[in-house]
Amino acid sequence: MRYYLRALGHRFVILDAGSRVEEAWRERWDELYLFTRAALDALPGLPFPAAPASYPSKDDMANYLEANAAHFDLPLRLNTRVDSLTQEENRYLVKALDQVLRPSEW
Repeated sequence: MRYYLRALGHRFVILDAGSRVEEAWRERWDELYLFTRAALDALPGLPFPAAPASYPSKDDMANYLEANAAHFDLPLRLNTRVDSLTQEENRYLVKALDQVLRPSEW
Protein backbone atom coordinates (compact mmCIF):
# COMPACT_ATOMS: atom_id res chain seq x y z
CA MET A 1 0.00 0.00 0.00
CA ARG A 2 2.82 2.39 0.91
CA TYR A 3 4.23 2.08 -2.59
CA TYR A 4 1.01 3.17 -4.24
CA LEU A 5 0.14 5.87 -1.71
CA ARG A 6 3.54 7.46 -2.22
CA ALA A 7 3.36 7.07 -6.00
CA LEU A 8 0.05 8.95 -5.96
CA GLY A 9 1.49 11.68 -3.75
CA HIS A 10 -0.61 10.89 -0.67
CA ARG A 11 0.63 11.58 2.83
CA PHE A 12 0.47 8.62 5.20
CA VAL A 13 1.94 7.20 8.36
CA ILE A 14 2.52 3.59 9.38
CA LEU A 15 1.65 2.83 12.99
CA ASP A 16 3.30 -0.13 14.69
CA ALA A 17 2.72 -1.23 18.29
CA GLY A 18 6.20 -2.71 18.52
CA SER A 19 9.42 -1.03 19.50
CA ARG A 20 11.01 -2.36 16.29
CA VAL A 21 9.63 -2.56 12.76
CA GLU A 22 7.54 -5.71 12.36
CA GLU A 23 8.25 -6.94 15.87
CA ALA A 24 5.03 -8.95 15.73
CA TRP A 25 6.56 -11.22 13.06
CA ARG A 26 9.58 -11.88 15.27
CA GLU A 27 7.40 -12.93 18.21
CA ARG A 28 5.70 -15.74 16.28
CA TRP A 29 6.55 -19.43 16.54
CA ASP A 30 10.06 -20.35 15.49
CA GLU A 31 8.60 -22.99 13.17
CA LEU A 32 6.55 -20.44 11.22
CA TYR A 33 7.28 -20.25 7.50
CA LEU A 34 5.34 -18.46 4.80
CA PHE A 35 3.18 -20.75 2.69
CA THR A 36 4.16 -18.91 -0.49
CA ARG A 37 7.51 -19.14 -2.20
CA ALA A 38 9.89 -16.19 -1.95
CA ALA A 39 9.32 -15.41 -5.63
CA LEU A 40 5.80 -14.26 -4.66
CA ASP A 41 6.65 -12.49 -1.39
CA ALA A 42 8.24 -9.26 -2.63
CA LEU A 43 6.59 -5.89 -2.19
CA PRO A 44 6.62 -3.38 -5.06
CA GLY A 45 9.99 -1.75 -5.55
CA LEU A 46 12.21 -4.17 -3.60
CA PRO A 47 12.94 -7.81 -4.46
CA PHE A 48 12.69 -10.43 -1.73
CA PRO A 49 16.26 -11.53 -0.86
CA ALA A 50 15.89 -15.30 -1.01
CA ALA A 51 16.01 -18.10 -3.52
CA PRO A 52 12.78 -17.88 -5.55
CA ALA A 53 11.70 -21.45 -4.71
CA SER A 54 12.40 -21.15 -0.96
CA TYR A 55 9.81 -20.61 1.76
CA PRO A 56 10.89 -17.70 3.98
CA SER A 57 10.79 -17.96 7.76
CA LYS A 58 9.07 -15.46 10.03
CA ASP A 59 12.45 -13.84 10.68
CA ASP A 60 13.23 -13.64 6.96
CA MET A 61 9.95 -11.80 6.46
CA ALA A 62 10.51 -9.50 9.45
CA ASN A 63 14.00 -8.64 8.22
CA TYR A 64 12.69 -7.97 4.72
CA LEU A 65 9.94 -5.68 5.99
CA GLU A 66 12.42 -3.83 8.20
CA ALA A 67 14.79 -3.41 5.24
CA ASN A 68 11.87 -2.24 3.11
CA ALA A 69 10.98 0.46 5.66
CA ALA A 70 14.58 1.66 5.77
CA HIS A 71 15.05 1.49 1.99
CA PHE A 72 12.01 3.66 1.31
CA ASP A 73 12.44 5.84 4.43
CA LEU A 74 8.86 5.11 5.42
CA PRO A 75 7.04 7.40 7.86
CA LEU A 76 6.82 5.13 10.90
CA ARG A 77 5.54 5.62 14.41
CA LEU A 78 6.72 2.78 16.58
CA ASN A 79 5.30 2.02 20.03
CA THR A 80 1.90 3.20 18.76
CA ARG A 81 -0.87 0.67 19.27
CA VAL A 82 -4.12 1.58 17.54
CA ASP A 83 -7.11 1.27 19.86
CA SER A 84 -9.81 2.47 17.48
CA LEU A 85 -10.52 3.93 14.08
CA THR A 86 -13.56 6.15 13.64
CA GLN A 87 -14.96 8.21 10.83
CA GLU A 88 -15.67 11.89 11.36
CA GLU A 89 -17.38 13.45 8.36
CA ASN A 90 -15.07 12.70 5.41
CA ARG A 91 -11.95 11.65 7.33
CA TYR A 92 -10.82 9.00 9.76
CA LEU A 93 -9.48 9.51 13.26
CA VAL A 94 -7.11 7.05 14.88
CA LYS A 95 -7.07 6.64 18.63
CA ALA A 96 -3.78 5.36 19.99
CA LEU A 97 -3.61 5.22 23.77
CA ASP A 98 -4.45 8.73 24.91
CA GLN A 99 -3.82 10.38 21.53
CA VAL A 100 -6.18 11.07 18.66
CA LEU A 101 -4.29 11.19 15.39
CA ARG A 102 -5.75 13.16 12.50
CA PRO A 103 -4.58 13.00 8.89
CA SER A 104 -3.43 16.63 9.09
CA GLU A 105 -0.89 15.53 11.74
CA TRP A 106 0.74 12.91 9.56
